[in-house]
Amino acid sequence: MLKHLQPNAAEQLFPTRTEGSPALVTIVPWLVGYTIEEVERELILSSLAHFRGNRTWTANVLGISIRTLRNKIHEYTAQGVAVARPQTVTETPQELLYQQSNLNAEERALGQHRPS
Repeated sequence: MLKHLQPNAAEQLFPTRTEGSPALVTIVPWLVGYTIEEVERELILSSLAHFRGNRTWTANVLGISIRTLRNKIHEYTAQGVAVARPQTVTETPQELLYQQSNLNAEERALGQHRPS
């Protein structure tokens, strides 16, 4: 998984995102050296954890079918990877994303933002 990055190391090596530039421009350099399978697994697992195990929300945000997500989850659990279990959630996906973006903005303002 993406554990070799030190807090703020990538921000020091690569310029931060400027207004109008896509977020992927700053993310892609961090991913160099990983296989697409590793990046996909990390993205799926992180999204599941973010959306508290809700497969429908996760699949919609990632732009994949629930069946594809289910198959990936089965594959990961067969490999012994821990996968977030569904939890009771009262917020909508948009509210969760809004909360996360506000948290990230606050962390950046305090200089504490670290890539996950």
